[in-house]
Amino acid sequence: MSSRNVFLAAALVMSSACASTGQPSSESAVVPPSLIDCADFGTPETDLSRQAVDVVVPIIVSETGAVTQVGAPRASRQQASRTVMDQAVALARTCTFEPATADGAPTPGRTEVRFRLGVG
Repeated sequence: MSSRNVFLAAALVMSSACASTGQPSSESAVVPPSLIDCADFGTPETDLSRQAVDVVVPIIVSETGAVTQVGAPRASRQQASRTVMDQAVALARTCTFEPATADGAPTPGRTEVRFRLGVG
């Protein structure tokens, strides 16, 4: 299966996140990274009801909002192909974020992005 048969279906969904400083103390206010944008791979023309695979990709975001590290993706289906998983990682690398903050100051943070990918 070629990578051009894989496409981004609708939207991305940010999952819950916490700053890399660990669990916030009651004295500090920690705000997780917030998604600004990711690459647009176009709108699918096929029905994804049978073909969709949700892939969750853990991400570390720098204090400038850039993706600095992408973790191993997790798919909603056991049979998700390597191409789909690789595409999710490639998409995650294109994302930009508002950085996490601790007491109002930008700080590196962790989050996850969920992609709905399909095979057409």
